[in-house]
Amino acid sequence: MPTSNEFRLVNSAAASMRPRRAARRPGWAVMALAGLAAGPALAADLPAEPVAVDYVRVCGAAGEGYYYVPGTETCIRMAGEVKLDYFVNSSSGDRTGHWRDDDTSDFRVEGRILAYSFTDTDFGALTTMMELYWTKDVDDNYTPTVDHAFIQWGGFTFGRTESFHDAANYVTWAEIYTPAMSDTKINLAAYTATLADGLSATVSIEDSTERRLGIALYAPPGSAASPDIYPDAIGLDGGGYGGSKWPDAVVRVMTEGAWGSAQVSGALHQVYAAYNGGGVTPSGALAWAASGAFTVNLPHGVTLVGTGTYTRGAPAYAHSSWYDFSDTGALAYDAAFDPGSGDLDLTTAYSLSFGTAFDVGAAQLAIQAGWSRFEDDTVSRVTAGAINADFSQIDVQAQIGFEPVKDLIIGLGTEFQYLDHDDAAIGQNQRMSTYLHVDRVF
Repeated sequence: MPTSNEFRLVNSAAASMRPRRAARRPGWAVMALAGLAAGPALAADLPAEPVAVDYVRVCGAAGEGYYYVPGTETCIRMAGEVKLDYFVNSSSGDRTGHWRDDDTSDFRVEGRILAYSFTDTDFGALTTMMELYWTKDVDDNYTPTVDHAFIQWGGFTFGRTESFHDAANYVTWAEIYTPAMSDTKINLAAYTATLADGLSATVSIEDSTERRLGIALYAPPGSAASPDIYPDAIGLDGGGYGGSKWPDAVVRVMTEGAWGSAQVSGALHQVYAAYNGGGVTPSGALAWAASGAFTVNLPHGVTLVGTGTYTRGAPAYAHSSWYDFSDTGALAYDAAFDPGSGDLDLTTAYSLSFGTAFDVGAAQLAIQAGWSRFEDDTVSRVTAGAINADFSQIDVQAQIGFEPVKDLIIGLGTEFQYLDHDDAAIGQNQRMSTYLHVDRVF
């Protein structure tokens, strides 16, 4: 049986052998009618117009990993982090006496989601960043925490991010304690002016409530406790503080380049006590802090960092991890109430922290050490020297990490805090945690 191709060839040959007749040219009217009749059919036979596809485009202007949102001029980037730490803890002087009931080992898993956006405008780049994280540990923490959520445009910053006072330039993981410096994420509104290449100045107003460590010897009406040295024991938010009246004012001058960075910063903080219906309500006091920090990048992967801070009435600017006890709370506070004068006397605090990180073969080592001091003579004065609130604190952190594949860190770390209290009843206390650290960024 012939194939279809063979049928076409046979029919073509037969047609060539038929006698040809002269073709008749149709009249113009017939041609017009035929064209009208065939028009729709011919249009239907044409291929359909292709649907426009807006392919995802790489946004090189914003940086690595950014893509244009289809149909817009906004670029986005998504990132994430998963982290596991297994802690083995030890301490002395816990002041609870129930060591058997304390957790001395703990798994902690943390997941982070980060989202960035970039839009080029006539007045400069409009950028945003949002960072949320969830933590699951022995305390069953699930609530998402907003670490960063801010907008930047034309030198302005609005939202939640690192305080412009803080350098937060420690080189260790600092999974439990901050090594003798402040590292505070806070709600703020700021403006940064570029003065020269690499030189900038920032003015920022920041949430004052997140810097409150309380007022000692002050118990407003409604407090279940009597006045206490340690404000956390009063049981009120901020330990004797009243409502928020003014934000903290922060200024910073910073220079940075390939060599590293350096900055000086200062802050003003209002210490404002709650109403005291049973006695004298003190007037507010203006606390302040001054700080300097540097980071130096040296050859062969060596980094040096340093931070120093002095405060009057604002110890939270000197240290984010002052020593505390489980039954009395933090040992540092902002001010003490003098019942004799009815005034608030500001405390004094200062801190120094230095660290280095360097490569040793396939591993990276990092060491950070800090010393801080807290002083207040009001307590000893009003108690006739029976109690002393002054103390010194030492923080030491060390770690070794490996990166077997890109963006996967596996290592061991240890963090140590030592308390040397001037009150003999408290004396010397220490706590230490050693942990396995696994961190994947993507």
